[in-house]
Amino acid sequence: GEPVGGQLLRGSQDDPLSDLGWQQMHDSVGGHKPWTRIVTSPLSRCQAFANKLGEDLSLCVDINPMFREISFGEWEGKSVKELMKHDPKALRNYWEDPDNHAPQGSELMSDFIHRIHTAWEALVLAPKATAFSPAAEPFIVILSANIVPSVCTLPFTCNLKLGSGSFVPIPMF
Repeated sequence: GEPVGGQLLRGSQDDPLSDLGWQQMHDSVGGHKPWTRIVTSPLSRCQAFANKLGEDLSLCVDINPMFREISFGEWEGKSVKELMKHDPKALRNYWEDPDNHAPQGSELMSDFIHRIHTAWEALVLAPKATAFSPAAEPFIVILSANIVPSVCTLPFTCNLKLGSGSFVPIPMF
């Protein structure tokens, strides 16, 4: 869902959901509520909705810090439009080669993708003896939209159409 402040580069910047964002999130889950577990990013824009959903469905909410958004360093809180106006070359270079043109103080894209893959694999491949089995128990993961494409670079294919408050079913093997 859309955070307060509209569309900005925000990864570690922890803006809460706007009123529109809350509505988008509620609309996205609609009648889909077969879950037995909720996993969420620690960022308030995800966690607040996860907590509300967990309360409504009487489900536990697991906060996983590995599912936090990428940090944009000195670009945090700036709009793409602002960056295009002041430093279009830096932004284009980042889009073409994010690891070699990352903003000062940011997380490298390769590190971010590795972190997300590690978190996702731990979630879906958890042994039955020590954790729930996602194949047997449906779950929902509440993440920033920028994280979902990273999950979908794993060994299965997703056709994604993402917007604020999107609900994206991801097939499991």
